[in-house]
Amino acid sequence: MKNHDWPQRGHVYGKEQWPQHPSLGDPNVELARSQTLTHRECRPREVRFRPAKCSAEMLPSERTEPVKQNAVTLKKVCSYQDVLDHLNLTTDNNVFRLTRPVLDHTQPTTVELDIILFAILSVVEKTQTFIPFIWASMRWNNHRISWDPEEFCGITKVSVPQDILWKPDLCIYEMIQKDESPLDPYVKVTYDGHVTSDQDVKVVSTCKMDVHKFPFDTQSCNITIGSANYCAKEIRLVPFSNSSRATQFSRELIKTQGEWEFLQLSVTRTNFSIQDKIWENLIYTVR
Repeated sequence: MKNHDWPQRGHVYGKEQWPQHPSLGDPNVELARSQTLTHRECRPREVRFRPAKCSAEMLPSERTEPVKQNAVTLKKVCSYQDVLDHLNLTTDNNVFRLTRPVLDHTQPTTVELDIILFAILSVVEKTQTFIPFIWASMRWNNHRISWDPEEFCGITKVSVPQDILWKPDLCIYEMIQKDESPLDPYVKVTYDGHVTSDQDVKVVSTCKMDVHKFPFDTQSCNITIGSANYCAKEIRLVPFSNSSRATQFSRELIKTQGEWEFLQLSVTRTNFSIQDKIWENLIYTVR
C-alpha cells in the first residue's frame, strides 16, 4: 500500500486535526476563488435562442397557423320601429293623415293606378249587372316621409297600418254594392316617400248591355275610377300600365271567366267639368 502524500492526522501538527488541501491558506488561491465565485453568482443566466425556420424551410407538419387575437366587432342592429320613431309616424300623430301630403298646396299629388282582372264572376244581362274580381294598386308620394337607408342598416321599405296615412279617396262610379270582404290593412312605404296600397276588390257594378245578338253577343263594361273630393289641380290620375300591358297581365292571371270569354282590358284617361273645376277619371273597359 502506498503512502499518501497528505500528512496523517496529528502527525505533523502535533495535535489531531484533519488534513487540509495544499491550496488552502494560500492568499493568492483564496483571492482567485473568491473572485470566481463572485463572478459566477452575479453573472446573469445566458439564454440562447435558435433562429426560427422560415415557411419555406419548414415541413408541412411543422407549419402552424398564426394565433389570431380575439376581436370584438360591434354590429349595428336596426328595426322597423327605429324608422317609425325617426319619422314620428305613430297612431297618435295626425300630421300624416289629415291633409294631402305636399309641402306646397299648389302642387298636385300624382296617383299611379293599376288594374288587373282576376276573374269574371258574373254577367247578368237581365239586370244589366257586371261582377268582376279585380286587383287594384295605387301609388303616390308623401313629401313628409323620407329617411337615409344607410342610417338604418339598409332598410328601404316598411309596412304600416293604412289608417295612419293619408290615402287618395278613389272610388268606382259604376259600383252599386259595397265590397264586404276585408281590405289589406297595410300600405308599403319606401325611404323616398312613395306609398303603395294594393287591394283585391269584388266589384258589383252596372253595365249597359246590348242583348239583340244574344247568345252570340260581345259586351263591354266600364270600370270608371276617380276622386270624390279632389279635382285635377289636386290629384292627377296616371295609368301605370297601358292597354296592351293591362290586357296581357289579365290574361296571364285570370282564374275564371264563366260562360264569357275575356278579350281585352283597355284604359282611357278622361276628364269632365263640374262647377268650373276639372276632374280626372281613368276608365277601364272590359270586353
